[in-house]
Amino acid sequence: LVGSEMCIRDRDTRVVILDIDEKSLSAEGRWPWSRNKVALLVQQLFDRYKVRVVGFDVVFAEPDTSSGLASLEVLGKGPLKDQPDFQTFLTGARQTLDYDRLFADEIAKHPVVLGFFLGGKTDKAGVLPRWTFEEKALSDKGKNWEFMHNLATGYSGNIEMLQQAATAAGHLYPSLDFDGVTRRVPVFMKYGDGYYEALSFAMARTYLGNVPARIQVRPPAVKNLATIPWVDIGNVRIPM
Repeated sequence: LVGSEMCIRDRDTRVVILDIDEKSLSAEGRWPWSRNKVALLVQQLFDRYKVRVVGFDVVFAEPDTSSGLASLEVLGKGPLKDQPDFQTFLTGARQTLDYDRLFADEIAKHPVVLGFFLGGKTDKAGVLPRWTFEEKALSDKGKNWEFMHNLATGYSGNIEMLQQAATAAGHLYPSLDFDGVTRRVPVFMKYGDGYYEALSFAMARTYLGNVPARIQVRPPAVKNLATIPWVDIGNVRIPM
């Protein structure tokens, strides 16, 4: 299920790309940045710059251990478990050094869309969001029609704490043309019994107020292969 690409001649000022480039790395340090820093980035975008939606085209598949909290926890359960002063310190440190919790708490306050990878391998990491719609939603009156789609067999998702805090999430699968250039992305990809939306599609739905995706199904014209001519989100119709 692949959306068509349109040529846009004029830049749409409603859309801004925040590029983590060499200048950013020189100023803030190597990637990945600690997630308390990314939490501050999110806070600034919404509170200072008044953005409507933020989407991340990166995946937070592993916990952030850069604060050293895990080492303090080991000490607290081991040689310093009977030290009241250390235990008091450790209780306070959890509030400031659990960077994943700080990031999760911040994105839970705002419309934030995370990214995740779907692909052809069978490896699985992190968790997936809820599918956009189930496979059975494409059936009409019990007819099991077939549809052309991109099929994934594995994924790399975000850690559960972050995924639960996010408003939505979308896949980052690129659809390469024969010359190695990405000109379009699959609007939906199938994994298991569900179809998962692309990051751009999830951001658009979030921007429009978390509107549902309404799928138009066209009965098979040849054999058992049905088609989806378009999908609607709010008042926006996206040709497929």
